[in-house]
Amino acid sequence: MSQKAFSINRKLVFLVILVSVISISVTSFLSFNSAEKILRENTHDLLIGEASIRGVAITDLLESRTTDIEILAQNQQLVDLVQEINQSHGKENPPTNDKRESFLRIIDEYQTVIGYSINLEDVKIIGADGTVFFSLVDIPMEDAVNLSIEMPTNMKEPKIMFESKNNQAKKLVIFYPLLTEESLIEGENMEGFLIATMRTSDIDDILLNRSGLGETGEVYLVNKDHVLVSESRFLQDAAFTQTVDTLPVIRCFEDGQNISGETYEDYRGIPIFGASYCAEDLEFVLVAEMDTAETFGPVNSLQQEILVVGILVTIAIGLAAFVLANLISKPLTKLTNAVNEVADGNFDVRTNIRTQDEIGQLSSAFDSMAKRMQEALISIKQRDDVIRQQEEELLKFSDSEHNYCVGFVDIVNSTKITSSLEDSDTDKFYSIFLNSMASVITKFEGLVVKNLGDGLLFYFPRTKSVENTDSFRNVIDCCLAMVDANKEINEKMKKAKMPSLDYRISVAYGSVRIAKVFTSSVEDIFGSTVNKCSKINRLAQPNGIVIGNNLYEIVKSLDKHHEFKKIESEELLEKYGYETVYSVSRKHQNK
Repeated sequence: MSQKAFSINRKLVFLVILVSVISISVTSFLSFNSAEKILRENTHDLLIGEASIRGVAITDLLESRTTDIEILAQNQQLVDLVQEINQSHGKENPPTNDKRESFLRIIDEYQTVIGYSINLEDVKIIGADGTVFFSLVDIPMEDAVNLSIEMPTNMKEPKIMFESKNNQAKKLVIFYPLLTEESLIEGENMEGFLIATMRTSDIDDILLNRSGLGETGEVYLVNKDHVLVSESRFLQDAAFTQTVDTLPVIRCFEDGQNISGETYEDYRGIPIFGASYCAEDLEFVLVAEMDTAETFGPVNSLQQEILVVGILVTIAIGLAAFVLANLISKPLTKLTNAVNEVADGNFDVRTNIRTQDEIGQLSSAFDSMAKRMQEALISIKQRDDVIRQQEEELLKFSDSEHNYCVGFVDIVNSTKITSSLEDSDTDKFYSIFLNSMASVITKFEGLVVKNLGDGLLFYFPRTKSVENTDSFRNVIDCCLAMVDANKEINEKMKKAKMPSLDYRISVAYGSVRIAKVFTSSVEDIFGSTVNKCSKINRLAQPNGIVIGNNLYEIVKSLDKHHEFKKIESEELLEKYGYETVYSVSRKHQNK
């Protein structure tokens, strides 16, 4: 006994040592250096992604706005109007009201075509000598040099810039030259240029969405003059007043390069992580930044968590050792009690002793024996219950009946087709057809009840209420989809080297009783509607659909894309008393 006790104690010591080593390893792995590296990489990836995604979004937006203004600047009526004013213009003779009305009409037509989503606020037309010809905003007639914006000299390409209106909201300004065809061909000066002023709400939405950027992250724009042209998260009224001579701005406008997750001081002099998107051709750089203090803030919290985890692990080891000692001290008593329980007829008892020694092996063998005896007893009891129930009731019908749409699909001349096939090929033939049909039926919320030889019987539970018109439209769509599947099925048959096939589909609506077959988990359906559905099936054309009169009265007005043709059968009327049936197909586009 002393040797066994010593052996078990050695196992317990080994377990404690193993858990301790694991705890130390985990603590070492979650050290400060590893945490800092992970946080740095995550922040770099975040900022690079934000700079790239938002930079591309703003670039695309500016190019889109430029394209929109290009449409107006190349409007021939507008160019001709400016050319006419240039030829007759004098400071004592401003443009007439007729010409202004023409200008306003051109702008109105332009906005009708383009829409109002570009946030257009003002359009100014500047003549060749710098005189303001037209403006959507009422201003005195004056030279363009007196406007509160920097006027470009003679230009051939559009120019984009941001400006501040009255030291308040910033605006997007696009300059676009007005050129005639002669100006382009002969290289003459422009007739004038167009100045479009727009609100920057779309750009602000991109820049000011700070989700995922924490408490100190921000995204902003800087122009080629190293001036901040968007809102600052930290400095109020910094737009167009704050100079930004940081690394990403210098790198962009001197080298045309982006920075990808580097550390530097921002315009506040605070150490940050940053990434940029340089759009040198559009004369701006987008910068995404986050304070390093926020990035590494979680490290201290992580160290505290490591300490807590270490304490919890130590407590868990102590509890595990205590429980294990109790399990080891009483295994024989527990096993003896279990044997007595089984002897008294209680086969639910289990020792649940899992030690890797001789007692554990004996307990495991005992548990397996008790489990097999219990399963054998349950199996015998279940078999007796099955026999007793089968003697009493084989088929149980529901207490009520409801109206449903019942469908039946059947292969045409299946006996002739399969007569030349081997048994294995016949199985494959039916498997392809039945599984394909079942897949379509299930897709349209139908339930397959059973296969009848070479056909499938199915119904649609949602057609219980006549008021649910969508469910009846769904029935017709399902049948048409089954017809459309013929080509795909025959391709599968050809690939499997099976003969091609055609089939008929029939659907009837009426009273149905649901029955539960005791020997099966699948419900069965019975009633005159099921019989009618199977009888009218043969009236359908190959790869065609027929429906009963009750269903026709419901669906005839639901969908104008379906065509119904009346089919009368004296045999069905005399033999079964069935009413008229109808074929269903899609209407052709040319009808």
